[in-house]
Amino acid sequence: SMRPPSPPSESDPHYPAYQRMLAHLQAMTVAPHPSGSPAIEEVRAYLLAQIRDMGLEPNVDLEVYTVADLEAENRDQDGTSVRTKEPPAELQDDQPTEIRTEAVADLHLSNIWVKLDAPGTDRAVLMLAHYDSENDVPGASDDMTAVCALLEAMRVQAGNTGLRNDLIFLFTDGEEHSGLGAKAFVQSHPELQRAIDLVMN
Repeated sequence: SMRPPSPPSESDPHYPAYQRMLAHLQAMTVAPHPSGSPAIEEVRAYLLAQIRDMGLEPNVDLEVYTVADLEAENRDQDGTSVRTKEPPAELQDDQPTEIRTEAVADLHLSNIWVKLDAPGTDRAVLMLAHYDSENDVPGASDDMTAVCALLEAMRVQAGNTGLRNDLIFLFTDGEEHSGLGAKAFVQSHPELQRAIDLVMN
């Protein structure tokens, strides 16, 4: 029962969905796009434009984590560093952690999500991927390939009038910061938590 289905016969390098996914991947991995950077704003704008081109209206949840929030999260992670904006070079390597922390800025995160309603039910399946990257890589495999796959899954299902469950597509920000975007989504939407029966990450 766990064997995946065979791919469609048209699933080759010329398959339209594959070509769209490749185009999305190239457009959104031009440069590293960590949370809070100008580059992630460009990726976000691209994502929103693609969703609207499908005739859907995305929800955007903004969450701001202050320096105090990030320090508390850092303590909760048993000392694992919560990555934030890089401090100035003169404070990076040769200064104690408590001095480096003073240079950290508030972190602004934006989660993007779309809900496709199925008739006659309020039960849901949630699919998610994160669209932020590490500071020094373009993030193709972590996690933009999954983002592109979700875009195409959304495109296929957008006009489906026979859905048996609500479908929620979630693109989180701040995954590279201890999953803060996903945590923010859970905390902000208790009504969705009660309705979701399956999460595919």
